[in-house]
Amino acid sequence: MSEDRTRIQNRGPMGGPMGRPHGMAGGEKPKDFKRTWGKLIRYCKSYMPLIITALVIAALSTVFQVIGPDQLKHMTNEIAKGLPALINGVPVPGAIDFNAVFKIGMMLVCFYGLAGIFSFAENFIMATVTARISKGMRADISKKINRLPLKYFDKTSYGDVISRVTNDVDAIGQTLNQSLDNLV
Repeated sequence: MSEDRTRIQNRGPMGGPMGRPHGMAGGEKPKDFKRTWGKLIRYCKSYMPLIITALVIAALSTVFQVIGPDQLKHMTNEIAKGLPALINGVPVPGAIDFNAVFKIGMMLVCFYGLAGIFSFAENFIMATVTARISKGMRADISKKINRLPLKYFDKTSYGDVISRVTNDVDAIGQTLNQSLDNLV
């Protein structure tokens, strides 16, 4: 009797074990991660020139984002040079070189603008490539499902088949889209 009560008490609100809804596993991991990535890279090889282009563009965006704070330091130093030239709290005209501050500010606008443009271009390329790869995977899966014998569908639930076509392909697409940003 106490075993049944303990089992019931350890159930979550949706009937599954405490912490996750009934029927949801903790996440299936690939048996051979390197082989899985190798297959995915081979599947995507026709898109490799675009992916490499996006990688270079992402690297350029990152470079401009890293240079920005260094230039901001130079702007702050220019302003700080003129701060000691205060007489009774009133700044002395010409103490701060506003031309240098303006030039550094314009350089910052250019750096951050270029970083934003490159980041947008990289995201656009990767979103397009990912959508095309996902579409191709869905088409390939559809062809394979159409070749399966009916006996397969008698043994496998309809939800499992649909899950493979939708959730798994979406997960691969999201991974492809996000992995390049994380890599850079």
